[in-house]
Amino acid sequence: MGVLDGVPLVGLSAPALLSIVVILLLTGRLVPRTTLLDKAKESDRWREAYEKEREARGASDSQTRELLEVSKTTHHIVQALFHNTRVARGDIDDLPKA
Repeated sequence: MGVLDGVPLVGLSAPALLSIVVILLLTGRLVPRTTLLDKAKESDRWREAYEKEREARGASDSQTRELLEVSKTTHHIVQALFHNTRVARGDIDDLPKA
């Protein structure tokens, strides 16, 4: 236990042992079992929530990449349509730039 190394617990009276237990409880070195189990359950719930969030974030990122690629393709199609329309009207020549 580290804190009580070198302390002869067998030779202490009941009030002295009780005061040691109270001090350990107040300093947080000794916690009730229910508190420990509750914290373990809470930790598990947070870990599961984190893992679900990471999976959702990964799915969202992949969807964003797909949508970005689709928008780039759409942008190139619209540019080509405008270019072809201007060429058909005679606004610009269809000569490649040097």
